Parts: sequence; structure tokens; C-alpha cells
Amino acid sequence: MFERDEKLIFESIERLENNELLVESQKEEYCRLLELQEMKFLERAEKVKPIMSYLKEHHYSFHNKKFDCHSFKGPVIGRNENIVYVYEGEWSLVTSINLQTGKRDSIILKTFLDENSFKDAMDALLETAFVQEHELTKSQKKIENANKDLNSVFG
Repeated sequence: MFERDEKLIFESIERLENNELLVESQKEEYCRLLELQEMKFLERAEKVKPIMSYLKEHHYSFHNKKFDCHSFKGPVIGRNENIVYVYEGEWSLVTSINLQTGKRDSIILKTFLDENSFKDAMDALLETAFVQEHELTKSQKKIENANKDLNSVFG
């Protein structure tokens, strides 16, 4: 029994040493992919920057349907429970906002991408191109409802 235990321990140590190269290789690959995601995000952010500036200047709300929240500072690019992540267009920083306490923090974009969905963030940037159209649709529905209410009361 003792020999079997010794053999098991020896094999385990050998496996650890052999797997270490694979672990390191996977870490490097993941870091490379995060850097690529960051680069692609910033490329898209640069392209939509004029849209974001216009929307901010004209006080539009950046609403994200998927996360059911909005911000006047920039697109909502992620949400985890009570924390909303907003990209305000400043460098490689993302603002995290705790919905319970209102506390705001800045985090590095790469950290955000490590913990959140790259696709959701990219979709949110693209959605800025349609903010005004969504606002027009929302306003038109309000007008229709107001007319309907007036007509139901005054015939």
C-alpha cells in the first residue's frame, strides 16, 4: 500500500511539471486575446466617438435594452447584478457605477473585458448609431398615447 501511495505522489508531481508549460501557454494566449479585444473595442470606440459626442452634447440618454439601464455619460457596455459599466470615451477606462450606493469607480478596459462580455460591449458601442431613432420612436408613442387619452376624455 505504501508503494502505491508513493507512486501516486510521484506521478502527480510529474503531471504538475508537465502541465505547467501548458498552463503558462494558455495564460499567454488569453492575455493576447484580451489585448486583441481591447484593441478592437478601442477601434470601434474611435469610429463612434463623433456620434457619442453629438448625443452627449444634445443630452440624449444611452439606453441599453439588454441590460435595461441607461446613462447620459456614454453607452452602457455591461452589467453585473448591481453594477453598471459605462464607456464615457476616455482612453482605456470604463466607469463602474454601483446602483445601490451610487459609488463610481474607474477600471481599466482590459480588466472589464476579463470579467464581462466583449460582444455585449461591442454591440453597445454600435447601438449608439441608433439612439436618436429609438428616441424618435419613443416620442412618437408618447404623442399617440397623449392624443388617445385626450380623445377618450373629450371625444
